[in-house]
Amino acid sequence: MRVCAIVLNYNGLDLLGPCLDALLASDCPGLSAMLVDNASSDGSAEFVRRRYPQVKLLENPENYYFSRGNNEGMRLALELGADYLLVLNNDTLIDPSCVRLLIEFMDAHPRAGACQPLLRFMHRPDLAASAGIRLGMAGKAWDMACGEPAESLGSLPFQVLGATGGAMLLRAEALSQCGLFCEEFQMYFEDVDLSLRLREASWDIWCVPEASVLHECSVTTNRSGAWRRGYFCERNSYKVVLRNYPPTKILKAYLLGWPMAGLVSGYNLLLHDRRYGLAIAQAMLEGLRDLVRFLPGRLSRRDRQARHYPFWPMIEESVIYPPNCRRADG
Repeated sequence: MRVCAIVLNYNGLDLLGPCLDALLASDCPGLSAMLVDNASSDGSAEFVRRRYPQVKLLENPENYYFSRGNNEGMRLALELGADYLLVLNNDTLIDPSCVRLLIEFMDAHPRAGACQPLLRFMHRPDLAASAGIRLGMAGKAWDMACGEPAESLGSLPFQVLGATGGAMLLRAEALSQCGLFCEEFQMYFEDVDLSLRLREASWDIWCVPEASVLHECSVTTNRSGAWRRGYFCERNSYKVVLRNYPPTKILKAYLLGWPMAGLVSGYNLLLHDRRYGLAIAQAMLEGLRDLVRFLPGRLSRRDRQARHYPFWPMIEESVIYPPNCRRADG
């Protein structure tokens, strides 16, 4: 199997037809498609089984969220011998040439562990939704070039800190070395963590803007409420810091980011959205708990000698709390 496209779904019946039709119209030879369903209750699995017999269907017994849900499909694809894995959101429409262009790029760049197409807004395809991941000092990530004219990015590939989980192509060899998504994240920022681990292992990550995907952006997670997204983004930003930052930067990230999060929480508790404010406060407390639990290990001599942090020059240290924390598309 040359490449396996993995589409994760949770109660996204209305999205599956357009997404799978576009994927199956790809001109990439050796492409197989897999739908991983997170125990949907809307008939999604039955719909795919009936209408798309050529799509491999993997049904999880419960909602495994983005990280574990995708991992279940990725493990199966690797067992089946895929050279590349395409992680693709169900709220996307992929261009027919997209997968082929990404594969051709990866074949020509053997040190590329991952790449992504240019994601464009579904209803404004002239505007970029994501050209990659940007990451600030406090572990908050956002989409590169979000809202900018797509044509301003040109057609030549360029390196990025990380690839977005909304549409990312991963090399099986790199995953065998670095592992899959960390399932502790559940959803949001697991793609940030994986990208940093790939770069720590000296793999490159690229955006290939000639390859294109239309993206509705976070349809599934938006249905569950902004407070839930805020909780996971805030909580997982601390996981990104603790798992990947140099020990000398971890305390700085907390000292700068935690008070800013407190202001966001307090503002919402007092003046705007109480549920959102409580969600951010809970995430902050869990971030402090994780700091106490994991910082001693990160300060150990073995850890300090084993890590080199080649990605650090790409971290934007001057950005503490981005005004629009990225969707992460998980």
